[in-house]
Amino acid sequence: MKTKLAPISLASVALCLLLAAQGISHADILYASSISTYSIYQVNPAGSATFFSNTGLNYPTGLVFDGAGYLYAASANANDIMKFNSSGVGAVFASPGEGFTAMAFNSGNIYAAQHSASFIEKFDSSGVGTLFVNTNLNDPMGMAFDSSGNLYVANRGNNTIDKFNSLGVGALFASTGLNHPAGLAFDSAGNLYAANQGGGTVEKFNTLGVGTLFGTGLGTPNEIAFDSAGNLYAADESAGAIMKFGTSGGSASVFSTGAGYPFGLAFQPVPEPTTWSLLVLGALTLLGGLRLRRR
Repeated sequence: MKTKLAPISLASVALCLLLAAQGISHADILYASSISTYSIYQVNPAGSATFFSNTGLNYPTGLVFDGAGYLYAASANANDIMKFNSSGVGAVFASPGEGFTAMAFNSGNIYAAQHSASFIEKFDSSGVGTLFVNTNLNDPMGMAFDSSGNLYVANRGNNTIDKFNSLGVGALFASTGLNHPAGLAFDSAGNLYAANQGGGTVEKFNTLGVGTLFGTGLGTPNEIAFDSAGNLYAADESAGAIMKFGTSGGSASVFSTGAGYPFGLAFQPVPEPTTWSLLVLGALTLLGGLRLRRR
C-alpha cells in the first residue's frame, strides 16, 4: 500500500528563501581607506573596524568595487591602482604614473580622477588606460555614475558638479550649495549627494540639479557611500571618524573611529534582487514536482 503525504508548502519555502536573501543582502560591509595608517579596513554594521590589507598602499584615497567583487584602491603617492580579492590579497592593477584620488566603476571599466592635473582616465579590465576627459574639470575630487551611465564629477576648484556622457562630453549639472565638493553618491531614487569639504555639510540634488541641504555636523568629509537601507556614510578626515546619516539626514553621528583618518569608502556589493528572485523561482520549480512517498 502506498500512502501519499502532503506536498511541501511552497509558500513556506518561498518565505524562507526570501528572508534568507534579505538577510544576506543587508549584511553591509563597509570598506574604508586610511591616509594615516596607509591601510584598508573592513567596518561591520556595528561600526567595528578590522584590518583588511596594506599591500602596495601609499596614501590610499579612492575605493571602488567592480562587478565581480574585487576592490580597487588608488595608491596616490605610489602612482598605482591596486586590486584586492576578498581575502585582502592585492596586486598592482595599473601603474599610470599619476596619483589618483576618486574612482568609479561602470560597464567593466574603472574611471580614475587625477585632481591636480584635472583629468579622468578610463581603465579596461586589463588595466590599460586611455584618457576619458580633460575639459570642464578643476580639481576633481569625487565621481559617481547614474543608472544611465552618465558620470558626475565634483569639481572642488570650481565649486561645481559636471555631468559627462559616455563619450566624455560634459555640461554643468549643479553649482549651488557647493563649497569645495568632494565625495559623490546616488541614492536608490536617483538623487545625487555631494559632501562639502569646505562647509562640512552634505547637499542633495534631484535629477534636475536642484539642491537642498541634507546633512550637517562634518569636519572635512571625503568620500561618501550608501548602505542597502539608505543610510549615508561619510569619511570625515579631520574628525578621524566615519560619520553616519539616517535616511532623513540632519546632523551626523559617529559610526566608527577604527579606521584612522578615513578617505575612501565603498560598500561591498550584494546580489541583485533579480538574482535572488531567480534563485527562489528555481527552488520552487524543483520543489513543486516533489512528493514524499512511503510504502
